[in-house]
Amino acid sequence: DSDYRLCWSSQLERKQGGGDRCGSAKNLQNSNKWERLIYYIN
Repeated sequence: DSDYRLCWSSQLERKQGGGDRCGSAKNLQNSNKWERLIYYIN
């Protein structure tokens, strides 16, 4: 189900045509409407 997918591509994958996605939104690697955040708690 595409609504539950999350994909972050590496720099190498981007050069080969890979792309970031969040749910059904694809090719977010060049989007300024999305921000990638990582939360960490120790």
